[in-house]
Amino acid sequence: MKNPFQRKDVETRSNNDVPIIYADEQPKKTHGKVVSSILTVLSPFLMAYRFLRRYTNLTIWIIICMALGIIVGKFAPTFAVKIEPMGRVFIRMIQTVV
Repeated sequence: MKNPFQRKDVETRSNNDVPIIYADEQPKKTHGKVVSSILTVLSPFLMAYRFLRRYTNLTIWIIICMALGIIVGKFAPTFAVKIEPMGRVFIRMIQTVV
């Protein structure tokens, strides 16, 4: 039986059948399809995150958070009342920056 981890140019030792695995060789992972499908699902979110991370600054984030707060207050007022402490923290953070 041929060992998949053995280098083609190097033979195993004659006294045992343990292959020599070098540091630059890594065994192949069997979960490639799972990782590929997860990355396929997450790729739009990763692209949006990279875009926002590269092309936005603190001012844009403050405006985005204010817009989200207005939308939550308009369409889910009971939830907005529950997250009121978060709004207070947001205002304190803006005051700290200014």
